[in-house]
Amino acid sequence: MIFTGEYNLILDKNSLLTIPAALRKRLVTDKLILTPDTGSGFLSIYPETYLKERSSWAKLGIYSDERWAFILKHLFWARLDSRGRIRIPLKYRDSLFTKREVTLLGMLHKIEVWDSVAWHNLNVMNYQASTYDIFDIFDERDGESVEKKHLWLPNPTIVVPDQWKKLAARIAKNSDILYQLDWRKFEDLIANLLDSFGWSVEPMGYSKDGGVDIVAIRKIEPGIDFHMMVQCKRFSKQRKVGLSVINEMFAVKWKKGFHNAMITTTSSFTSGALKEADILKLELKDHDAIVEWCRVYGIDKPSGLVY
Repeated sequence: MIFTGEYNLILDKNSLLTIPAALRKRLVTDKLILTPDTGSGFLSIYPETYLKERSSWAKLGIYSDERWAFILKHLFWARLDSRGRIRIPLKYRDSLFTKREVTLLGMLHKIEVWDSVAWHNLNVMNYQASTYDIFDIFDERDGESVEKKHLWLPNPTIVVPDQWKKLAARIAKNSDILYQLDWRKFEDLIANLLDSFGWSVEPMGYSKDGGVDIVAIRKIEPGIDFHMMVQCKRFSKQRKVGLSVINEMFAVKWKKGFHNAMITTTSSFTSGALKEADILKLELKDHDAIVEWCRVYGIDKPSGLVY
């Protein structure tokens, strides 16, 4: 059940929204769940069957207790009528849609309903935020700025899997070792961890392609892949990842068309970064989360998707 495509529609005066035939034919039920995303300003539509899947994800820790509680508190049940329409609750219509023009987006497992003007403005903002001169890129490495003009970059560190497993086990027992890794080895560690958890990993070879260190891919259906971009921040214990990194990652995610984005760090995140990432639905993995990954990989046996 995969939803794709972009559709521009009109809400009628009774708040009825017609779901396009291309999306309706992919629904296995006429019972739907609506949840607002007030932070980003859109309404999500899920098939009823997805609620059970999402519930199991919450138990696995993919969704925080707070986010899952918000979903349950604000969800609204709807049913397609004989003409393929659903009624948008007035409280959501008034708070999310300034006019009757809306844009529907097929987002794999769900359908998003945006105010058309807001969607257009978001695309313009993301394009402006993520365009830059390729010959004017600087990358921060623990306070140092390194200009990267036509640099010949080394190949990724070559370490056999057993050595990565041993390194992960050492980090699990002594988390300070994580701070001792240089930024290249930290990126390679994250790539190997994701690979061990079932992702198909494509390291970028330290090229920092627009802020993307790793591309992680997972097949969700035959012919359908889920792409996640990963950025690795090798910071000292005292240096936290801030709000600017979150906004930059969000812009790159939209520009390059990734389904999700993750930021990993040897350090932690500022409170502002945590709040913004929650609103933008970016995945954050700090020092403690990486150490837990290392414990699962180096000591325990991974079972299923760790994420």
